[in-house]
Amino acid sequence: MDCYLLIRALNRDKQKAAGLWEKTRYELHARGNVGPEQRLAEESELGDLLSNERGMLGDKEKRLYDHLSNRAMHPHTITSANTPGQYSSEIEKDCLQSGIFFAFGILAQLVQTYEDTGAAVEIHLSVEPVIVDIWTFTTQSPPALLRDDLHLFEPTKFD
Repeated sequence: MDCYLLIRALNRDKQKAAGLWEKTRYELHARGNVGPEQRLAEESELGDLLSNERGMLGDKEKRLYDHLSNRAMHPHTITSANTPGQYSSEIEKDCLQSGIFFAFGILAQLVQTYEDTGAAVEIHLSVEPVIVDIWTFTTQSPPALLRDDLHLFEPTKFD
């Protein structure tokens, strides 16, 4: 969900994103290889963008974010996915469905990232089969959070 929100934020202001990319490239060139113990100045800008996106989430979306964040920070084995410690196919299916929806969202945002470039057709054609597979697998409606991307979720779009 964080990846989706960050790419969406960068797509909303492509000029700002391009400037951030140029500053990052310049800093990497000036500093050379940057290890995991070093931080780039631009990381805080990305963090601010992500925090801003999280701040714009509605109540239901915030609960979804908190739920997914808790599952990521406190992972469970497949046999303890349910509170009583018993396997729950419902919870397992919900987690898979959430992951699939955000995979779709990330693909849709990448299509938008490149829509004004010479790579637009190639990117769209490469993600199209995956989006069709996601649509085919999905039995639920995508979350409202993905409303800006739903035009790519229409199955007739790929006929």
